[in-house]
Amino acid sequence: MNKIKTYDGYFVFSKTSVEKNRDIQSIFDKHDLLADIDLEAVEFEFAGRDFGDRIVYAFQEFARVIDSADGELRCEIVDDDDDEIDPRYIFFTIQDGLLWEQTGTIVRGPRKACE
Repeated sequence: MNKIKTYDGYFVFSKTSVEKNRDIQSIFDKHDLLADIDLEAVEFEFAGRDFGDRIVYAFQEFARVIDSADGELRCEIVDDDDDEIDPRYIFFTIQDGLLWEQTGTIVRGPRKACE
């Protein structure tokens, strides 16, 4: 399988110290990921292959540092070997120092002619 993962997320949290902000930056640096990080928010985008789930591991570490945040990281998974399959989704949130995930799929209604 040739899976392409597209991550898009934005988290807002209580204002952090400069030291904690450096800790957050070092997490993303360690996993070789680029994120827009400031004292109250992190914005992240990525599209490509993520065989080792390094993005999930980075956000697990981020969750332990930040504890709780408002927002969501969405992951769209497309198997580009099969054009007939709709993408799958995983939605990640942060609460109590943990990264939480919820899976999702597209539910299609009946097909009808456009008028």
